[in-house]
Order: sequence, then structure tokens, then C-alpha cells
Amino acid sequence: MKIFNLKNYSLITKVLIIFFIITFFSIFLRTALAQPKIEEKNIKDDVTHITKALLVAKDLVNESTLEIELKEILEKNLALKSSKVEFFNSNIDKDFFTSEEKIDNKTFIVWCFKLNFKNEKNRFLKFSLDKKELEDKNNTSFLVKFLLPETLIALAIGIFLILILVRKMLKDIEILNKQLTKSLEEKDILLKEIHHRVKNNLALTISLIELQEEEIDDVKAKKVLFNIQERLYTMELLHRKLYESTNLSEISLKNYINDLVQTISKTYNYHEKIEIKMKVEDINLSIETAMPYGLILNELLTNAFKYAFINQKNPKLEIYILKNNNEEIELIVKDNGKGLQKEFSKISNETLGLRLINMIVKFQLMGTITYSYENGAKFLIKSNFKK
Repeated sequence: MKIFNLKNYSLITKVLIIFFIITFFSIFLRTALAQPKIEEKNIKDDVTHITKALLVAKDLVNESTLEIELKEILEKNLALKSSKVEFFNSNIDKDFFTSEEKIDNKTFIVWCFKLNFKNEKNRFLKFSLDKKELEDKNNTSFLVKFLLPETLIALAIGIFLILILVRKMLKDIEILNKQLTKSLEEKDILLKEIHHRVKNNLALTISLIELQEEEIDDVKAKKVLFNIQERLYTMELLHRKLYESTNLSEISLKNYINDLVQTISKTYNYHEKIEIKMKVEDINLSIETAMPYGLILNELLTNAFKYAFINQKNPKLEIYILKNNNEEIELIVKDNGKGLQKEFSKISNETLGLRLINMIVKFQLMGTITYSYENGAKFLIKSNFKK
């Protein structure tokens, strides 16, 4: 849905928009056609007005206070910024005349009046005014007087249209928000349903493997099936956590790992002889990133429970998952057992579990795995932090 689309508006609104455009177009057209003539008329009217004012002013003053009073009257009633009041003596026969003079590349309109005083027979008043300033004043007057009706109409219509359009846009935005909210709710329901179905299918697969395992007598085959069950459980647990979570795009690694370690511990550590120390930072990860950590931890823990603590009186297991200063996630699994019997580079290619860990670290997490012996086996896995 487009927020601004004329098709969505009523006929009255469309008519108002068209009338608004026509009104403004007529204003510009009238201005272009009528302004020169009206400006010319305004200047003539102003010249006439100033002439009459000067004639009245010169007769209001006394001969003794001529210059002072006359200047005050003219400056108060007629003078603009560039006007000048001067007095001069001349033998000109005319009692009154106007002219235009150019001074410093400026055109001035000049009024000259003969002052009929006994002692000042040839005394003249000269009033000068910048023509451009008078034209600018007329332009302002022209816009106010000539365009005022149309401008007010256009302004009123414009404000009314803006209110209508804003109201329509707000209504459209509200509809869009409702649609987006509904779409997100449907998406969440769909994702929950997907995780629920995957979880159920994995749980069913685990149950089928258990049933099949009961019918098999071969110890090696049973062991293989049991290992497959554990890996499937790691995946099933992740989808179960996502299904139960309010955030379907990310999962708390801390909660996921805690449940996974607890389940594996119950499976192998029957008598709770092994002391488990665990510290997992509360990091939210996507399903694509969290599942590899679950699979890696499953392999390392099951190997430790099965092989590390033979003849160990005080077995201990440490698990750390932290984010370092280089924005890397470090997974550390350490025990106080006997360690690996062969070099890590050799044994990692011989056993299925370590080979699986190598593949996940290198090709899924794009990280590195390091083994060292520190009074027991220690595995350090580093990978870049990706949500």
C-alpha cells in the first residue's frame, strides 16, 4: 500500500487539490500580466501624493523657521531611507517642476518648489527620492493589495489539504502497522510450528532408534546407534528451546548449554562422582551458530565421561564458553583425566567424534581447535562471534 496515492482519496479532496493548483497558477499568471502596469500606476500615484504633500508642507511653515520645520515635517511624513531635503537659490521662472537625476549610478526622482517668502524670492525646496526604493515599496504594496484575496484563499485551501493529507497518511500508516504486526505474528506462529514439528520428528526418530537398538545384539552396532541418539538429542533440544522461547530467531546459549550438560551428565554420571564446574556467558545466538556448539560439546563431554576418568579418584570437568576482547567466542573443555593416548593431529583423524568436531569447527564456525595437556586434556576452540 502506498501512503501517498491520489486514488485513495475522495472526489472532494481531488477537487480541492485541483482548485488549489489552479488558484496558485492564476496568482502567478495575474502577477506576470498585471504587475508592470500596476507598478507604473503606483509610481504615478505616489508622485502625485508626494507632490500634494510637499505643497501643503511648504505652506505650513514660517519663514523664520523654514529649514528646520520643513525638514522635520518631510522626514516624518514622506521620507524614506534615501530621501534628501535641500534648499537652494536660483533664478528659475517655474514655481514647481519634477525631474530625474542620476547620482552615483542611482536614479533619483526630484521635486523642486519655489518658496514664496518676502526675503527669499528665489529660494527653492528640493526633495529627492531614490526611484528604486519607491519601486520596491510599490512591489510590496502590490503583492499585499493585489494578491491578498487569492493568497488567502490558496493558503486556506492549502492548510485544509495538508490536514486532510496528514490525516490520510496517518491512517494509512496505522493500517500498514497493523498489517506488519499481523504478518509478524503469523511468521512467529509459523516458525513455532516449524520448530515444534522438527522437535517432534527428531524425538520420534530417537524413539525409533531406541526400539531398533533393543532388537540388536551386536555391541558395536548398539554403540553406534546410541551415539546417533545423542547427536539427534542435541538438535532436538535446540528446537525445543526455540519453540519455548519468545524470540524465535535467537537462543540463549547459556540456557541451551546448561540443559545439554545436565542431560549428558545424567546419562553417564550415574553416581554423580564427577565434579562439574561450568561458566557460560549469556550470549544470544542464531540456530545456525548455536547448534554447532551443542554438537561439539556433546562429543567432547561424552568422550570425557567415557574415557577420561578411568582410575581417577576425584574426577573434575570444567566447561567455559566466553567472549574475549577480540570479539571471539572461546569454548574450553578441560578435565583432570589421563589425556589422549596419541598426538591430537593423528587421533583427530582416527576417531569419528574428533573428526566430526574438526569438520564443524573449520567449515561451520570457521574457527580453530587447539589441544593441550594440563594435568588432563584441554580443548580450546575459538571462532568469530556471529549472532
